[in-house]
Amino acid sequence: MAATCGLVAGVLADPSAAAGQARRVVEALALALQGAVLIREALASRLGLARSLEYGALGLGLDLASIVARA
Repeated sequence: MAATCGLVAGVLADPSAAAGQARRVVEALALALQGAVLIREALASRLGLARSLEYGALGLGLDLASIVARA
């Protein structure tokens, strides 16, 4: 996360370099967002109200037929 913040801060400090760093910035932001979503969902699955004590247990309202149909 610190590397992403440093990259964004560098681009903000020197806007003329933004075009050359655009792909790196977008990649870093996408990875940071993926990490944040992964952490949020992992915490919710282990500590949330709808959690199960067994890892990988599926919720009651899950539409398994549509999941199997997509596979």
